Amino acid sequence: YPAIEIIVLSSFENFDYVRATFQHGVADYILKPKLNGDELLQVLHRVVDHNPTLLSNGSNKKTKLSTEEVIKKMLQGQASPADEDRITNLLSASHFCLIEVCLKDKGSSPIDFKAINLKQGAGLSTISILTINQDEMSELFLINMKDATDVAKLEQSVEELAEQRKVVNAEEVWLLSKPFTDIKRIKQVYDESVLPLKQYIFYFPDAVMLTVDRLPERLDSEQNFDLNHFIDVFKARHFKAAIQYLNEFINYMSKQYTRDSFEFKSFLGNVIFNIIVLLDNLRFDTDEMERKKYTYFSEINEAANVKEAITHFDSFVKEVEKLI
Repeated sequence: YPAIEIIVLSSFENFDYVRATFQHGVADYILKPKLNGDELLQVLHRVVDHNPTLLSNGSNKKTKLSTEEVIKKMLQGQASPADEDRITNLLSASHFCLIEVCLKDKGSSPIDFKAINLKQGAGLSTISILTINQDEMSELFLINMKDATDVAKLEQSVEELAEQRKVVNAEEVWLLSKPFTDIKRIKQVYDESVLPLKQYIFYFPDAVMLTVDRLPERLDSEQNFDLNHFIDVFKARHFKAAIQYLNEFINYMSKQYTRDSFEFKSFLGNVIFNIIVLLDNLRFDTDEMERKKYTYFSEINEAANVKEAITHFDSFVKEVEKLI
C-alpha cells in the first residue's frame, strides 16, 4: 500500500535517528513530550494536503501532481521516475540551490513568508524560485540559476536580505545549501547540507545565516568530562576547583556544534543531579534544591539555544555557591 503515509511518534530526538526515518520516507516525526492536540491535527492535515491520493476515497484514478508537490515527493525519496524526468525538463537552468528560512525558537511569532523577496538584489531578477511549503515555522525555497555566477550573487543577496530581515524578526535564520547541478540529487543535498544546519542552529543563537562552507572549525582534540574526578574534587570540598573544571568543559561543549542539543542538555541535567546528591552527602541542606530540581531540568530542556541553556545552568550554580 504505497499511498499510505507514515508518521513517527517517538521520544527519541537524536538528529541522526530522526534523519534516518526521513531517509526511509516517513511523512513527519513528532516528539512524544511535545505532542498536543493542535500539533497533531496540523501534522495530519499537512500530510493529507501533500498526498492527494489520501482524499480519493479509494479511487485508483491518478491525479497529476503540481511541480511543488513533485519536489516534496523528491525530498521524501518517493517521486516516480516519470515525475522526476518532468521536473528535470521543466527546470532547464543548470544550477540549483536550496534555501530554508526558519525560526530559532518554536515560541517565536510565525514568519511572514509573503514579505520575503528573494529576487531582491542586483543581478538576481532572472533566477527561478519554487516555494516548498514546510509549516508555519519554516519555508523552503528551490532556486534555479543559469550558471555559477548566479550562485555567488545569490549567496551575497541572501546574506544582505537576512541582515535586513533581522530588524523585522530577529528569530529568523537562513540556511543555504551547497549548489548542485542535478535536480535528482535534491534529497541528498537537503539531507547532507540543510538538515545538519537546522541541527546546528541551537549552537549559533546570534546567526542570521548559516552555510556549510562558513561554519567555524571544530577542535581536533576530543575532550571528555571525567565525572569521577569532578566528584572526588567536590567531595574534598575544593568547590572552586570543581566548578572551574565543570565550566571549562561546558565552554568546550558549547562549541561542539555537531553534537545533538539533547546530548548537551542531558549533560547539564546529569551534573545538576550529581551535585545535589553530593551536597546532600556532605550534609548541606538541599531541601530547597530538591524542590526546584525538576524546574532546573525543565528550563534547560526547553532552552531554545546554547546560551539560554547555560544561563539556566549558571542560575543553579549560583544557588550552589550561595549554599556553600
